[in-house]
Amino acid sequence: MTSENRAQREARPPAGLWRHAMTLSLASVLAGCASPSPEPPPSPAAVVPNAREAALRELGFRPTEQGWELDLAGRVMFPVDDASLSAEAQVAIERLARTLRGLGITGLVIEGHTDNQGTAAYNQRLSERRAQVVALAFVERGFEPAQVRHQGFGFSRPIEDNRSEAGRQQNRRVTIIVSSL
Repeated sequence: MTSENRAQREARPPAGLWRHAMTLSLASVLAGCASPSPEPPPSPAAVVPNAREAALRELGFRPTEQGWELDLAGRVMFPVDDASLSAEAQVAIERLARTLRGLGITGLVIEGHTDNQGTAAYNQRLSERRAQVVALAFVERGFEPAQVRHQGFGFSRPIEDNRSEAGRQQNRRVTIIVSSL
């Protein structure tokens, strides 16, 4: 072996140390090339209250003394003497439930209402059934039963005049109140 070859060999680090240095270099290069992992979306609990309020306003909710209220007249209305949900009402509730869950909403109050046709006692029971069927629809779409309360008000809280069919139709409705933000 020539003195030149011996000098090169002696200047080289031992094989184990050389492999370790190469592994570290390769790891550094790969780490620099790797794209950062995407951040997970914020959990519903992380949604800022002001953003929730803005989203609720966009959905049609308005602030009241009881909480944020959405009158579903026009979206979820009932035929005369009926407490069943139409296909359109099911779709409206599906979208609303998904959005509210996404906002981290955990407390709902569903209020049922009727027109003034029939006795007060009968309409009270009918309004309770309407509130119950909508509450059940929210539970079927991911809300816990303890998160959804319901109550009927009969014809005691009309939003339109009951003297016309159009007014009575608007009064056969449910109202949703977000009771906790």
